[in-house]
Amino acid sequence: MIATLRASFVLALGLPLCAQDAKPAQDPAFDALVTAVDAAHRKGDKTETFDRFTGTLSISQLGRNTDRIEVRLDAKFLGPDLLKYSVDETGRRIERGQDKNKKVWGRVGDKSYWIAGRDYSDERKEFRRHIRLARQLVEFLDPGKTMRKMTDRSKVQQRKDVKIGRVKRGDCEYVHGVLDDFPLYATAGGSNKVKLELWLKDGLLDAIQATSLDEKGKPAGNPEYVLLDDYTDKDGVQVPTRLTIYRVDPAPQKKAPVARIEILSLELKPELEAKDFDRLGLAQKTPPPKKRGG
Repeated sequence: MIATLRASFVLALGLPLCAQDAKPAQDPAFDALVTAVDAAHRKGDKTETFDRFTGTLSISQLGRNTDRIEVRLDAKFLGPDLLKYSVDETGRRIERGQDKNKKVWGRVGDKSYWIAGRDYSDERKEFRRHIRLARQLVEFLDPGKTMRKMTDRSKVQQRKDVKIGRVKRGDCEYVHGVLDDFPLYATAGGSNKVKLELWLKDGLLDAIQATSLDEKGKPAGNPEYVLLDDYTDKDGVQVPTRLTIYRVDPAPQKKAPVARIEILSLELKPELEAKDFDRLGLAQKTPPPKKRGG
């Protein structure tokens, strides 16, 4: 998966970051927007929460200096950070997971190993990115809840003729605020305090942009921008089945594509327990196998 998990989790090309505003004591326009978002995204029980899924994700790495590699993950996720998936790499079926003790493990054929130490740093980083993507996907299932958690939020604005590259997105409603905890797919590390910008169309989340903030509340690092497309109904929830993730470079706010995630299948109410993410037969003291050739 996502990284970070579609995405992750957007801004029209050339739009500057908006200044943070103080949270208004009362904002009927914001409350009305959140109500519209709830109605658009949740056709069923709007009090139901989601913290898990099983499904198949297709992830394509994008970018001028990146080979267009596509991987397909058969994944299961139990929030906040239990993930297990299998993927075909170099003609082999590889299984990876993180257990309740936050130990990351792998398996190739009948050989299991801990994804630990310097020799496995790239594999571990990739796995952490997929955890962030999975967390983003869960976040996008209930954007109204996310909006309610925002502080220092702006007034709701109307944005006309929003355009991403050559793609016209039309008129959108826009709002931004601060979240203390949001997973970024394309950024190393865990969850970040971010300035979160949202673009919404007919109540559906159309795009987001997340910018990490430092201890002083200043932007830190490249923003991450996510387009959400191809919504479909799943168990009364509108699910975006295609996410395109961009890294936003500094002025003039140019976007560079990072990844495209397509959700091929999804189950939102699987029966999962922490033990389902253990690597059975792998002793805690077992060292990872040595890699040949460095």
